[in-house]
Amino acid sequence: MSTILVPTDFTEASRNAAIYATHFAEDMGGRVLLFHAYHAAMAPTADAPTPVTFDIEELRIDSLKLLSKEAAILTAINGVQIDCFTSLGFAEDEIMEIEKNEKPDFIIMGIKAAGAVSEFLLGSMTTDLMSKTQTPLIIIPEKSTYKRLRKIAFASDYSMVPNIDELNQLKYMIKKFNAKLYILNVEKEQEDIEVDKAIQMMKMENYFDDIEHSHNLPIDNDLIHGLNTFISDHEIDMIAMIPHKHNLLSRIFNESNSKKMAFHTSVPLIILHSSLRK
Repeated sequence: MSTILVPTDFTEASRNAAIYATHFAEDMGGRVLLFHAYHAAMAPTADAPTPVTFDIEELRIDSLKLLSKEAAILTAINGVQIDCFTSLGFAEDEIMEIEKNEKPDFIIMGIKAAGAVSEFLLGSMTTDLMSKTQTPLIIIPEKSTYKRLRKIAFASDYSMVPNIDELNQLKYMIKKFNAKLYILNVEKEQEDIEVDKAIQMMKMENYFDDIEHSHNLPIDNDLIHGLNTFISDHEIDMIAMIPHKHNLLSRIFNESNSKKMAFHTSVPLIILHSSLRK
C-alpha cells in the first residue's frame, strides 16, 4: 500500500492539497498520513517581558483534535484510510524525520501561489524540502482540483539524463495511471540537434519504450511562457521536474522578475528525487 504524507497547517491551501491527496491515494491504492507540527512559541510582550511558554501537552491535544476534524472531512470523500500524526518541532525537520521512519511514497503539499512558479517555490519551506527529501514531492496550487492523471509532461533540457531511480519514480506513476508522457524541452530557436542531445534523447527513448510517450521541442524565447503554452495546448494534468544544478528547474528559478510569467495555477508539479523505495 502506498503512503502519501500530507503536511497541513489547516489553511485553505493545505485543505485543498489534502483533498487532492485523498483522491490520489484512492487511485494509487494507498493511504494518507496527515501530519501537523506544533511548537511552543515564546513571545515576550510589553506587559510580560519574560517569554511566555505554552503547555506542550495542551498543544498536542489541540493539534490532534484539529487533525481528527480534517481526517473526518477527508474520509467522507471516498473512504480512503487517513492516519493522523502530530509532533513537537518545526515542520521541515519533522517531515524529514517522518520520511526516515515511515518511508512515504509521495509527499503532497499545498501552496498559496501568486501564480509564478518562481514565486511560489522560492522563499518557502518547499524549496528546502526539494533539496533534502528523497521522496517525490507533489506541489498542489491552491486552485487546483483533482483529475485522474492522463497526461504528464516531463520538462527536461537534455543537459543530463536522470538516473534510473528518478526515471523509475516517473514511470511507476505513469504506469499506475496508464497516462501518456510528454518529454518537453522548450528551445529559444529552431536548430539542429547536437550529438550529445541526440544521445540523451535516445537513452530516454529506450527507457520509456514500454509506455506511450513523445518528444516535444516547442520554440519560445521565454522559457516559462513556452511551458505554459504547452501545458494549456495539450491539457497537461501534471508537470514533472528534477532539481539538478544547472538544469531546467534552475533556469526557471533564475528568470528575472520582469520575465516571470504565471504558471498554470491548476497544474500540480512533481519534483522527482534519486532514491526509490518500492
